[in-house]
Amino acid sequence: MIGIIKYIGISNNGLAFAKVIGADGTEYYFDSRALDINRMSDFQSGEIISFDSTIGNKILKVSKFYQSSSNNNIKNQDEFLNKIEHWSIEATNENGDYFYSVKEVDKIKDGQVLYVIGRKGTGKSAIVKNLLHSNKGAEHSLKMSFKSFPFNLLYECDDSDYVQPNQYISIWQLIIYRQLATMLINSNEIDKKLKEKLKKCLNASDIKTNKLIKKIDEFSIGVSVLGNGFDIGFSKAKDDIAWTVQLEMFKEILKPAVLNDKYFLLFDELDEDYKDFIDDKERKRYISMITSLFKAIQYIKQTVSTTNIKPIVFLRTDIYNQLTDADKNKWSEYLLELEWNLDKIKDMLAYRIAKTYDSNAPVEDLVFENEFNKIFSVKSISTGNRKSNHMSVFSYMARSTQWRPRDFIKYIKICVEETRRRHLNYVTSDIIKLADSKFSDYLKQELIDEIFPVLPDIDKILPIFSAIRKQSFNPNIFIEEYHKEVSKNAIQDIGAENVLGILFNYNVIGNVPSMKGQYLFKFSYADARFNLKENIVLHRGLYKTLQIF
Repeated sequence: MIGIIKYIGISNNGLAFAKVIGADGTEYYFDSRALDINRMSDFQSGEIISFDSTIGNKILKVSKFYQSSSNNNIKNQDEFLNKIEHWSIEATNENGDYFYSVKEVDKIKDGQVLYVIGRKGTGKSAIVKNLLHSNKGAEHSLKMSFKSFPFNLLYECDDSDYVQPNQYISIWQLIIYRQLATMLINSNEIDKKLKEKLKKCLNASDIKTNKLIKKIDEFSIGVSVLGNGFDIGFSKAKDDIAWTVQLEMFKEILKPAVLNDKYFLLFDELDEDYKDFIDDKERKRYISMITSLFKAIQYIKQTVSTTNIKPIVFLRTDIYNQLTDADKNKWSEYLLELEWNLDKIKDMLAYRIAKTYDSNAPVEDLVFENEFNKIFSVKSISTGNRKSNHMSVFSYMARSTQWRPRDFIKYIKICVEETRRRHLNYVTSDIIKLADSKFSDYLKQELIDEIFPVLPDIDKILPIFSAIRKQSFNPNIFIEEYHKEVSKNAIQDIGAENVLGILFNYNVIGNVPSMKGQYLFKFSYADARFNLKENIVLHRGLYKTLQIF
């Protein structure tokens, strides 16, 4: 349990003791006999401690785990929980102080990465925001957000010199060079003559690309650069120069450039056009657009002499897996895949909780359990029909997630919302179990949103598991139920086996191998492949929303 030291005094026999108010509201007491490494002089009123007690109110073992600042301690527990309740699962809306910098960020800054891929909710946009947040000194970053971007304008600018899927390579190169030029003319390391050349290129236009370039400038320059006081130097009168000629002009100017500063051009939210495509032709056009971007970045890397121009694409793994190109294997040298395990999740949460509790708190050598206990009043949850089994609160939560930062943040937010609704200071075991049901609804909707572009009938397919009402079963049972729905024209038939493969790739289901008690999901075994000959198991996080008990 955790509590706050309310008073430190001397007993009648001259022994120093402390009075503690526990998370349950009970008064507890301890003296030096409850300490192992610490001394009584290490403690003071207002500090938060973790302790164990058995019978009565005598503390048997105490751990000092946080030194509260004078203006932010457990007396403001409700304020602390309020901050957690306002955590955002969307990185663009989140407090930058909460960003947990994984080692992958260092690789990106070192220029070892051109492509960052990861599942929805694994932290791509959080890294983009962090790179923008550190936009100072010798590092310059510009985000190109494609949220709500009219991709049809880009599709109109294909290059007939290339065949599918490469027809957008040229226009992507022009877009990249234009945005890099924007950053360069606002830097201090290039001379006036070079800046004038770049401004001339930026003032060029033509009929075919005019609308696209205007929108690109609005979505990136207008929001990210001009808002920070940058000046591009556009003139009202545009020089009518064909866009392919503009591209050659940029190449000629920037090819020999020698730059000491680093210039990051960050492509984010490209999945906004990844939706329910009207037909396969539309889907192929989108995939060609993304493939062309990957190749355009490779071309620029090979063309310019400096290694400090760094265009980087952030893309969902499921979209990347659909790209097919002869050069795809070459991309792997510059590819970073965001992967999380439970240890990394713990480190991320410990950092986030510590920073939420006190933005000035030191974050070296954080102990996850100590930070976690600032929110939760219990350390374990009873499970099983007879409630005779116990697991840690974190493990209980983890089994309902897909090991993504977003999942854990959402789960904790749900817990804290209910805690504050009940006017409590800490999350209790019954709140955790209640949150499990609400989290299940969230996970279902997250998966529907993620899977819908490749499986439009996903919201009609998930109820098949509700009809089967089993956690684990032979794939043939699903196949039989699937065909029943097809015969009723409730869903479009794309092949039950194909559907199962998609559900496996998105972690709706896993395989049950011959090893007893083992489940095989892609989020925990990245190289896992679906095996139709093995039983399947539904992800535990979906049990309650699909009414499987």
